[in-house]
Amino acid sequence: MNTITVQVPDHMTESEFREQLERLSSQDWLANWWSIADVKGERPDLTDEQARDVLINIERWHDSEVGINWQSIREIANMTYDVPEPCYYCGGNCEHDKENACDGYLGDIDEIYTAEHE
Repeated sequence: MNTITVQVPDHMTESEFREQLERLSSQDWLANWWSIADVKGERPDLTDEQARDVLINIERWHDSEVGINWQSIREIANMTYDVPEPCYYCGGNCEHDKENACDGYLGDIDEIYTAEHE
């Protein structure tokens, strides 16, 4: 058997980390992995840190009879962080960079949002 050195994540105790490693190396356990990329695939408006918060809540709140799936990811993300209003210009479907974004993302240059609140 080889020896490796690892750093225990801040959110785990050493014994919790050892238990996880034992499970990962055992053929008696099955792990289903979800990542912040999966969360951001459902909620692209979230930051990496917010997506991590969602993963933590998924672990806490998911229904073990159903498991973790795309719907539960979406629902728990929406419970954790409010769903932003869609952009009046593009409905949220534009590229979010200065070269390809819609006028709403670039700062309401046509004053559609401003006109609605007057």
